[in-house]
Amino acid sequence: MPRYRNPDYANFKVSINPANRGFWDLRVSGEYYRGIDVSIFGSKVFFKQRFSNAKIDWLHDRLIWNGQNQALGITDEQFYDVQLKNKPKIKVRLENIINGAS
Repeated sequence: MPRYRNPDYANFKVSINPANRGFWDLRVSGEYYRGIDVSIFGSKVFFKQRFSNAKIDWLHDRLIWNGQNQALGITDEQFYDVQLKNKPKIKVRLENIINGAS
């Protein structure tokens, strides 16, 4: 995520979330993150924003780089790496569900 341009707003955001260190965190209302829907089709995962208002539309326009939505703060390569890393855990959970174990 980019840094805040307005120093006063950056200081405000750091005061309510020191971990953001002056970078966008989209957490004042949390609406942006609450609006993210996930759909899985085969081996593909898709993210869609179900809310639309002036701020969300403005954010969405600014979070598109090179035709890719970076709103989750990760690149496509990082997203793929996380999926590969979690594949063994997910396999065990799915096998447990299929076999009726918890």
